[in-house]
Amino acid sequence: MDEWQTQVEKAHDALLDTKPEEAVRIVDPIIAAFDAQNTDNTKDYFCAEGPVQTLLLAGQGAANKRNTIIMHGALCNALFIKGFALIDLNRSAEAGAYLERAAAMAPLEAHYANEYAEWHKSRRNWQKSFDLFEKARDAAAYAPEKYRPEFEARSLRGMGFTKIELGDLDLAEKYFRDSLKLVPKHQGALQELDYIKTLRKK
Repeated sequence: MDEWQTQVEKAHDALLDTKPEEAVRIVDPIIAAFDAQNTDNTKDYFCAEGPVQTLLLAGQGAANKRNTIIMHGALCNALFIKGFALIDLNRSAEAGAYLERAAAMAPLEAHYANEYAEWHKSRRNWQKSFDLFEKARDAAAYAPEKYRPEFEARSLRGMGFTKIELGDLDLAEKYFRDSLKLVPKHQGALQELDYIKTLRKK
């Protein structure tokens, strides 16, 4: 797992250097190794960051009477990085499967759920996108404190955007205003509130 983490960090650096092909090349062996070794469908595999997430996911598995394996977050990072890299490579249709796996295997990671919600938003799957943003908002409670406001605010902005598309302007406005309580003066949220005013005048 330590080796996986080292490789994931290299892949992340490759993404930052706008080298998505290299990022995919680095994470592919990690994903392939996991898939080859873990073929038992009676087990649920989850990624956790820290003891709190580990305990919560283990408790969820016990409650569901499932054999639950809690793994280091490196695998889910690898899945997420591949999804993100595929988007950069203009292979968005392929990216969804990897973003979905990352979000499903790390259900307490708001960042993954937000990105998977964005993927559905880009494909105009408004209700699915809303549901994932809502899940990300709830998961933000388990994020490190310094990241929590931005993760939650991003989820709320996504919920607001999808509610505009679904025709519920009142809820859309509420979500954008709630997001501004967490990240004040966010230009995207302010612009969407102005857009809602314009729509109401029509």
